[in-house]
Amino acid sequence: MRSEVPSVDDFRGALAANTERMVNVARAATTEYRSADKLASAAGLPRSLVIRQGLPGVAVHAKLSEHPPPRLVLTSPPYPGVYVNYHRWKVRGRKETPFPYFLAGQEDGNGLAYYTMGARSDPTQGTYFRRLAEAFRDISAMCDADTRIVQVVGFNDVDDQLGRYLETMSSVGLDEVTFDELATSPDGRLWRYVPGRRWWARAGDRSSVVSHTAREVVLIHKRA
Repeated sequence: MRSEVPSVDDFRGALAANTERMVNVARAATTEYRSADKLASAAGLPRSLVIRQGLPGVAVHAKLSEHPPPRLVLTSPPYPGVYVNYHRWKVRGRKETPFPYFLAGQEDGNGLAYYTMGARSDPTQGTYFRRLAEAFRDISAMCDADTRIVQVVGFNDVDDQLGRYLETMSSVGLDEVTFDELATSPDGRLWRYVPGRRWWARAGDRSSVVSHTAREVVLIHKRA
């Protein structure tokens, strides 16, 4: 809906087609993981476990006691200081609408800070980094020395926020791991540019877009 708003009939048709594709993919995924579970059971390995649990709270989940520590944790947390509408659609790239909740027959009772781990109006980003520490302290607790925690993250101020981000990881007992053969930058990390992506840095900063919000980095950590 950046340049053209669809008609009701067009929207209805696209919604039905996309829903059908989503259901088909979900069914295929179910078939695949059930097949993998059979192979795992035959080899004496633990079966797949799907839980719905926010952070913190995963490490103490009762069902995790039946499983060994994971070998890989893969995640992409909200980016500090970057304004992304996870819970809204935009019309013509500007006006925000809660229309997805109308379609689902649900009320959205949470503001933007709920989805981004901190209010975009907070220049200190203290809440963001506090909640980040709480989340990764919980993740770290369910891991062991062989687990690798891989995350993709971006910043609206790399010089200030990357160091603070890494300090937060260190404060919860996580050490960064780098691989020279994967690095795309002299700092030993894997950076990438995302074509066509530009995000607003803060609510009141709409006259310009922070260019390096289109740049993301892969961070790899392990328990200290």
